[in-house]
Amino acid sequence: MDNVPALETDETQEWVSPSIRCTFGPYFKLDAEEQLKTVTMVQTALGAGKPPGVKLLTKRAALAHIAPIFGIENVDAALDSLTEETQGESDQQHERDMQLQHSLAKTLRDGDSGSGAPETGAKEPPSD
Repeated sequence: MDNVPALETDETQEWVSPSIRCTFGPYFKLDAEEQLKTVTMVQTALGAGKPPGVKLLTKRAALAHIAPIFGIENVDAALDSLTEETQGESDQQHERDMQLQHSLAKTLRDGDSGSGAPETGAKEPPSD
């Protein structure tokens, strides 16, 4: 070993061990009933249900837990897609709400008969 030249450096180098985390999947594939129980458990932990409960999981943790059931390989990408989809649905609902509000305002401005029922042109059945 004396014949091996030493590296001349001004700094000392220290070896840092890498962080290793082993994650093992289930030994057996869940059957349909167990999959349903898992999804229901995750929904409950997210605070979903009637009445709404306490939120115990983040959306990312919940999605990671059920990802194998739905064949999701990239949890972050799936979460981004869900967020975009939810935002799109929210925007559509906002647009429908605005249309309804404008329609109601126009109806009130034009003088509604006050019956609350839409006019269909059909005659009401005779009362007994």
